[in-house]
Amino acid sequence: MLLWMALACGKSNINLDDFERLDIFCDSEGEAYVTEEIDGGAIGNSGRLEAQLMSNADYPRELEHIANATYILENLDVGGGESLGQASPLGEIETTRGEGNWLMRIEGPTGCVGEVTFEIVAATTLKMCIPVTCEIE
Repeated sequence: MLLWMALACGKSNINLDDFERLDIFCDSEGEAYVTEEIDGGAIGNSGRLEAQLMSNADYPRELEHIANATYILENLDVGGGESLGQASPLGEIETTRGEGNWLMRIEGPTGCVGEVTFEIVAATTLKMCIPVTCEIE
């Protein structure tokens, strides 16, 4: 609201450095692999994954490392083919999959990599923080 008012007046006195980062899911190293399971989100034998990528950079959600990352999903119970997907520009992955155990391999735009296994439960949503490791200078 303040930003809108400042823009409406034609002059902005807002210094974005004065604002602390919000405490959001997957914004610190300690939240790597944290999961939360919520009822709903999918029906039948399917469940939903809502994941947020995070890197080992100073700020874990630095978009340079996680935006539009590529991921490959493989069902560990059934086997067969793998499916390829892409994270959002904010490093979010949302997908509906069949119940079972899954493996996800991730590669970020700057070569950051990660791998995680997880279980999809029918008619639930799994929220998860997935870390990727980057070679940071």
